[in-house]
Amino acid sequence: MHIFPALYKVYNVLVPNLLNIPRSDFGFGIPSRLRALLIYQVSKSYGCPYCVAHCATIGSVPSGPNLYLADMPHTDNLDSDRWSPADRAALRFAAAVATSPSRNITPEILADLRHHFSPHQVHLVFLAPALMGFLNSVMNTLGPPLEPISLLQAQQHLESTGWSPGKHRIADEELAATKTQLSERRTKLQRAAGLAQLAKDVVGTVRAEAEWLKDVPVSMATLAKYMEERWGFWPSYIGELSSPQAARAICYGLLEMFECDGDAVHARLKHSVAYAMACSAENARLAVHFGYTAVRHGAALETLRAAAVGEEVGAPGSVEDLAFRFARVYGTPRASEKSMAEELADGGLSPSDVVNL
Repeated sequence: MHIFPALYKVYNVLVPNLLNIPRSDFGFGIPSRLRALLIYQVSKSYGCPYCVAHCATIGSVPSGPNLYLADMPHTDNLDSDRWSPADRAALRFAAAVATSPSRNITPEILADLRHHFSPHQVHLVFLAPALMGFLNSVMNTLGPPLEPISLLQAQQHLESTGWSPGKHRIADEELAATKTQLSERRTKLQRAAGLAQLAKDVVGTVRAEAEWLKDVPVSMATLAKYMEERWGFWPSYIGELSSPQAARAICYGLLEMFECDGDAVHARLKHSVAYAMACSAENARLAVHFGYTAVRHGAALETLRAAAVGEEVGAPGSVEDLAFRFARVYGTPRASEKSMAEELADGGLSPSDVVNL
């Protein structure tokens, strides 16, 4: 993320606000256990080994990580007595929402969700998989190596589910060194030091978020005017959210990621690529929204027409050609050991432009 600082900032704003951290951890939202299960289930359904490994170890702010590791392998069997009716409703939704186009989200799934959760809780159940839709696609594209501790925990607890690291594997030597470190019992002082560091990190993130969001309005009414001025309109899907914190974070993310230019990947191209992706996902609402913002940034209608039907855009090997070919496969997991980021880099894009795109 250091290659493209905007992604670092957006990640650190979206994660706590879409996962409702720490409100849900203290009883104001959905239970932290259900939140962990949701993001694990959607990552597993999407097929991102990196996110599956990380989501399996998530816990809560008061109690730390690894609280629900024992539950994760059982998400393959939603008829198990381990799950409450509310758990089943949420997990079925998470499995369905990971598909693109999302034809598997049936009226029955939504009705069951609304039967077990309040309107605000339903929005929180929506937002957790929405965040993972972003992270699953990013990690699947960039193909980062798994951190040794995450890999070891996933191997220990998830291999019975068929999980494997795929392109996110690391060298055996690095893994062996981590195993040696973990075999040494941690003292109470070391554990206390770890919790102290966690508290310090949380405080640092809160301070950074306050600085990044200082110009973004807090109230929904003022936020709507803010987006109308900067984005061209107030996206209805943001206005429908019951969480002002999540709405504010999404607005920040859209503006931070889409409105900046890179070396060769400019704002007009990003809006146009988003339009092509929305068409590929058969998402009419987002296609209309990004078609509008692409034209607002100077995109040619002929370019958008070609992108909408999957025709080639730009000269072969050009940035536009790479970008639109990328858009057609971006939302779909791939078994290839080579990350799409490597393919974009092979095509001549700089590292920052690869992450930007």
